[in-house]
Amino acid sequence: MMKKTILGLIVMLLLCVSFVAADGDLEMTLTSSSLSGNPGDSVTFELTLTNGGTATINTIGITSTSLTSGVNTITAPTIASVTGLANGTSTTQTYSITIPSTPAGTYSGSVTATDADNTTNTDTLPYSVVVNSQDAFSLSPTNLDFEETAGRSANEDFTITNTGSTDLSLFSVNFTSADADDEAGKIEDEDGDEITFTFAGTPTSLAPGASATVSVQAEINEDIDFGEDYTGTITVSATGVGSVSNTMATDVTVLADICEEGKQGNSYDITIENPDSGDEYNPGETIQIEVDVENDDNEELETKVEVILYNSNEGKSEETVKSDEFDLNDDDSETIELELEIPSDIDEDDTYYLYVKVYESGNEDDNCDYERVRIDIEREEHDVLIESVDVSPSSGLTCGEGFTMTVEVENAGTEDEDGVYIELYDSDLDILVYSDEFDLGDYNDNDNDYRFVYTFNVPTDLEAGNYYVEAKVYFDDTSVSELVLVTVDACDSTDTDSTDSGEEDLRITLDSSIEAMQGDTLTIPLVIENEGSSDVSLDIEVDETTWANLDGLEYLKTLGPDETTHAYIYLELEDGVFGEHDLVVTINDEQKIVSLDFGDEPVEASGFDFGELNWLWVVIDIVLILVALALLVGLARKK
Repeated sequence: MMKKTILGLIVMLLLCVSFVAADGDLEMTLTSSSLSGNPGDSVTFELTLTNGGTATINTIGITSTSLTSGVNTITAPTIASVTGLANGTSTTQTYSITIPSTPAGTYSGSVTATDADNTTNTDTLPYSVVVNSQDAFSLSPTNLDFEETAGRSANEDFTITNTGSTDLSLFSVNFTSADADDEAGKIEDEDGDEITFTFAGTPTSLAPGASATVSVQAEINEDIDFGEDYTGTITVSATGVGSVSNTMATDVTVLADICEEGKQGNSYDITIENPDSGDEYNPGETIQIEVDVENDDNEELETKVEVILYNSNEGKSEETVKSDEFDLNDDDSETIELELEIPSDIDEDDTYYLYVKVYESGNEDDNCDYERVRIDIEREEHDVLIESVDVSPSSGLTCGEGFTMTVEVENAGTEDEDGVYIELYDSDLDILVYSDEFDLGDYNDNDNDYRFVYTFNVPTDLEAGNYYVEAKVYFDDTSVSELVLVTVDACDSTDTDSTDSGEEDLRITLDSSIEAMQGDTLTIPLVIENEGSSDVSLDIEVDETTWANLDGLEYLKTLGPDETTHAYIYLELEDGVFGEHDLVVTINDEQKIVSLDFGDEPVEASGFDFGELNWLWVVIDIVLILVALALLVGLARKK
């Protein structure tokens, strides 16, 4: 009886288990159980999951084993779970495998679906991936670029990786010039000077997925032509089931010989703040250069900075400037500012680089580095330059002594210039002269320059000091100017009728520039120098005008001995201003007159264009102004 009871309990238990399983009967099928492809291909399998039970399966987890073929393995894929599969329904799920570079063959594994709430409710299916036989390899990088100076060797590396499914052997590496006439393994210039390529580390064989590094040396002949394009192709060949090959583009740039022994050491970190690559300049223009230099060494370095304007086509330096030597502490940085003037006769069709060279003074062989930016040089149609303004003697002058000024101008533009003339002006030195009109050929003409020489005498009633003569050249309805210093050291007379401000020993001059602010504001800058031996209290007043309103004054109230300051007069212009206007400025009871010429057309305040303002700073009373103007008209007529 006991045995029957136990047997009955076992039967009931089995029935319960059967009912539970039937309540979540999970089935899985594969659309295709075997897919094939080459290394690098992606194959996608599709699963169909069916809930044959009587209740919803909340979550179905799906996993795969790794796929194996002998000792070789393809990593198991990741497969997303399925949620909320209602009873009596089906759904599909896909997963993908990217075939790696692995030996050809059939890789087998299995996929399993499991009810997360009832792990006995599960189904497993076998599947496989067939890796086709493929000969393939890759090269990295895809382009190999060499940069070095003539007479040296450049070295670069590249990597060969077997990306196929067969063993590769019998590798060969060769270089072919873009010029089909060049010898194999070499690039030649027009003179037969060569760049020779050699290779080291070529592998004998590579299994699928294996890599090898090949070193390439480009030996550049010291007489190779500069500025040419030296290009070619590196070809790598190998044998698997069949033959396979791959190529990479190769370029050789012959650099300027900047450092004596090429780049040496890693002590300097160079950042070119200005100019930027691609900035445009004109022949004769001055490049403002700003460079940050950091010392990455562990000791102080005596450092120099050299800037070189380099013609890449000709392989030569066009212009060079150097900084003074300076001490640069370890882990410290310094900002260096230099100016380089572009030669006016430069060939704008060539390619130019600005090299910034930083080196240890007296030890360039150990510490020398450089960076470069490319600049574009464009020549304008109308561009007359003041090449030089010389004064002889420029210092040591005394009242009544003679001195000579020489102005040299040159046409850097592409057009001829007619009716050019030069003006020299300074009111303190009683200078206002004009050259005769002359013509200039274009920049490429032998007759594109002119020299104007004139001799003056220092006024006998002038005070000792520094005076600035403005040299201005007029052409094509425009002009350019330059200030030159004339130093008068001693004069017998202290009675002066110049721009010096009498007993207080003040000297007042106009700044060389007048700034047009946005909108309708004109800024007039003055330079005030205290040439006396005691402090001077400044008081500046501006007379009222009908063409402008005073918008403000900005200046120091007290100026110490031998000190110089700027004062600024801000004017708000009336609408429609045109023609000539005088502004009366009183500085410590001394009247000064600023003459402005706004042109013949009325100017709108909202869009004022000052054009060219001709300034005359006169230190005389009203009667002397009329006399001076009459004298100037007489001089002009004589010219």
